[in-house]
Amino acid sequence: MAWPEAGWLAGPFLACCLLLVRSGSGKWVEPSVTGRAADAIGLPGSRAAVRTLAAVEVAAGIAGVVVGGAAAAAVAVVFAALAGVAWRLTRHDVAVPCGCLGATDTPVSFTHIVVNLAAAACALGAIGLGAPWRRIPTTPLLGLSLVISSVTIAYLVEVLMEATGSRKKGIVR
Repeated sequence: MAWPEAGWLAGPFLACCLLLVRSGSGKWVEPSVTGRAADAIGLPGSRAAVRTLAAVEVAAGIAGVVVGGAAAAAVAVVFAALAGVAWRLTRHDVAVPCGCLGATDTPVSFTHIVVNLAAAACALGAIGLGAPWRRIPTTPLLGLSLVISSVTIAYLVEVLMEATGSRKKGIVR
């Protein structure tokens, strides 16, 4: 199946990849919050461990955009693993910030689990499809709308995760 037959999936999958790149970049720049969350549930939380995770997230996100297809499996695995970590954090200590986006101190919430599982499912749906960037040059206006909508989706998901965690913490923004 090529992207034209599954055009509805191109935007959400691209948004998932962008969210991974954003998440990994945040962890790379400020690994301490993610390190504390990892330590809290018995995972390696050193600066090197967090930066390794950050590099994996960024690489998977970029591969999903550039290569597509089989690289979508890597995107799905990363998001499934992040859902597992979020679930463990909710079972352990709700006061521990997740560090999912790097420096933010937002505590993990059920929304984090749902978003990660939805992103994993989206990526699984993208396995066998082509790279989303290949669609952009063939139809510039459609490509531009795809990029704009994908960036918007990724941003809104980030805002949603921050807002639900902040509400859980008792912060009103």
